[in-house]
This record gives sequence, C-alpha cells and structure tokens, in this order.
Amino acid sequence: MGGGGHSNFIDMLKGIGIGLVVIGHSGFAYSNIIYLFHMALFFIVSGYCYKEKKISMGSWAKKKLKPLWIPNFVSVLIVCLMTNVLLSLHIVSVDAYPPFTLKNFIVCVIKAFLFSGGSQLLGANWFFRTLFWGLLLYEITNRLLLRLNKNKWVLVFTICLVFLMAGWGFTRQLGHGMYFNLLSVPILLEMGRFIRSKDLINRYKNKRYTVACSFCFFVGLVILSKFGSITMNYNVIVNPLFFLACSSLGFFLCAGIADFVLRHSGKIGVFTIYMGKNSLIIMLLHFISFKVITLLQIVLSGDSIEKLTSYPVYVSSNGWWIAYSIAGIGIPCLLAMLWGKLSLLSWDTNKDCR
Repeated sequence: MGGGGHSNFIDMLKGIGIGLVVIGHSGFAYSNIIYLFHMALFFIVSGYCYKEKKISMGSWAKKKLKPLWIPNFVSVLIVCLMTNVLLSLHIVSVDAYPPFTLKNFIVCVIKAFLFSGGSQLLGANWFFRTLFWGLLLYEITNRLLLRLNKNKWVLVFTICLVFLMAGWGFTRQLGHGMYFNLLSVPILLEMGRFIRSKDLINRYKNKRYTVACSFCFFVGLVILSKFGSITMNYNVIVNPLFFLACSSLGFFLCAGIADFVLRHSGKIGVFTIYMGKNSLIIMLLHFISFKVITLLQIVLSGDSIEKLTSYPVYVSSNGWWIAYSIAGIGIPCLLAMLWGKLSLLSWDTNKDCR
C-alpha cells in the first residue's frame, strides 16, 4: 500500500480509538469491554510509528514535548484561570475545582508544569503525561542497547516486560498506580514496533479471514471482561498476562474494523480518518462537550441547573449515551474544522509511518 493509504490506515485506527474513548466515557452500558483495550490501542499505534533516530536526547525530548506537554499545560492553565466562571455557571463543582485564588493558581501552574493538574473537564490529560514518560523510558532503553544488533528486540522486550511487572507489583502493594502506569507503556510500544517490523498489519488486512478473526477477537474480549477490568489511568491491569491479552486482541480487532471501513464505507471512512487526525483535540474537549447534552437534559426535565456539574454525564440511559457520544466527537471536530489545523493540537504519530 502506498504512503498515503498507509497513513490513512493509522489515522483510521486513531479515529476508532478516540471514538471508543468518547463512547466509553458517555455512559455506554458495555464500556467495561472498551476499557480493556482502548487506551492501549493508542500506545501500540505510537510504538508502531516509533523509529530510532540519531538525534540528541535534548532534541528528542523537545520533539516529543511540543505535541504532548504544551496542550496539557495550556489547557490546565486556561481551566484554572476560568475556575470562578465555570463554578458560577455550574459547569464544575467546588469539590473538583476550588475557587480561584493566587495560592491555588500557583499550585495549578506548578502542577501543569510538572505534567499534572488535569481533572474532570481535563480528565483524559493523564494520557499525555503517561505517553511522554513511557516513550522516554522506551527511548532510553533502546539507546542503552543501541550497539546490540543480534536479538536486540528480545532483550528490549524482556526489559519492557520487567517494567510492566514492576508497575503492576507497585500498584498492588501501594493501592494506587496513577504514576506507575508509565511502566505499562514500554511493552505496548514494543508490541507496536514488533507488529510493524514483522509487517503483521499487511498480512492481516484485506484477507478472507480478516472479518472472522476480528469477530473472534471481539468474543475473546467479551469473555475476558468477565474476569476483570482495566483502568490504565490508575494502572489497574488485573495482571500482566491479562493486560497483554486484552491489548493484543483489542488492537487487531480495531485493525480489522479499520480495514473493513476503509474498503467499504466511503463517507464514514473519511470522517473516521478526520477524527484520527484530530484525536488530540477530541481527547481534550470531549468532557466539556458533554455539558451541552447535560444542559439539554436539564432543560427538558426541568431539573436544577446545579445538575450541570454532573461528571462525566448526567443521564446516559434510554439512548442518551448516543447523544453524548455525538456531542463528544462532533463538537471538537466542528471546532477543528472552523479554526483550521491548530499546530499545537496536532498529534502527528504518522510522520514516521509513511
């Protein structure tokens, strides 16, 4: 497949992934199945697009920080400055966002500078921090083993597996893994790199068995959902084997769906690719976009405007999760279309995939 087609396939995967993120947050009844793999999908795609480059660590860090640190810092700062307005409009609750003061602002700036500070409206911002530190850990590992040629990938995989098990162990012992989740990322990046090196995507796409395999992967995820759940934000992964199984099944399920949509669904495919190209802005804005549907529900039901603080959604039953999903995807995409391409909001993982 040509470069453009290959890039479209990556954007399609990202589009499916961000769609699942929004649906998972919308109150969809079977979100537990989505949670088994939806964030791992992004990390595997990042690994798929990973390439070793002979540049300094400083240049590497600068290249990665621009699309990850800057959006997190700017978005946290904006929400912090608007806290009192958001509180007066009942968009957020005082439990999650204390009133704006100079002291709170200073704390907010420090947290934002340290790649933290996202909550509720910016509840998905943990992804940017985790991806950066996970990429850094993976990059350092590869650089330390740079001189090894024969069986290098075996050693890298083993080290990444050790990271995964260490993170799982720390989380189990301490009961909270918010900052240990970065240890679960290198193994996913290595999976993505391995998939690309063995050309597994092209071997899997556009085959007579692709749809049947995708269905089997879906059934496998449904079965696994009966044995546990995954929350990557807090590094809740059940155990390393469960985590790797769910991540692998989810990736190839989405790859099969992407292949089918690209070949059979013209306009749906084009829009999904557009979602993939704007996955970062959807990640940033889908929670605030949900407020439009919550406000509509309040108007229709006559409930108190204070219900607007509901997070992430107010009422998701009776199909309202569909409305939330449409708003969570549609509003950010519309803003991206109206504003044009925002250089600070472009998550270009495709550059190395062409």
